[in-house]
Amino acid sequence: MLISTKGRYAIRVLCDLASNDGLNKYVGLPEIAQRQDISLKYLERIMLILVKGKLLKSTHGKGGGYMLVKDPGEYTILEILELTEDSLAPVECLKHPENVCKRKSICPTLNMWKETHEILSKYFSNKTIADLINK
Repeated sequence: MLISTKGRYAIRVLCDLASNDGLNKYVGLPEIAQRQDISLKYLERIMLILVKGKLLKSTHGKGGGYMLVKDPGEYTILEILELTEDSLAPVECLKHPENVCKRKSICPTLNMWKETHEILSKYFSNKTIADLINK
């Protein structure tokens, strides 16, 4: 599993907002882009995903920007990655709920990959934005 820049940057953006009063006021995109050294154009695409996924709210015009919709301790890394990544599955056959691999009944490695996926999912579901910014 390789986490894309989209997933990593989304986590950084939420940490940035949590660290810069983004729970109480709207923070402008240029400010976030500059602090995080992310191109404005790429950041716009990530913000759209986060807003559509209801992890952020936005407003336009003077004083506009982005704001957290919940406390940093309520954002799990798992929910962010599930929103931004195609899949967190370590192997192709686990990408879809119904494993259609013709070898699944005889595959000696399938259970190992399932366990790996479960361990990662549990780890990311127990890690929050608050955990990251408070370390």
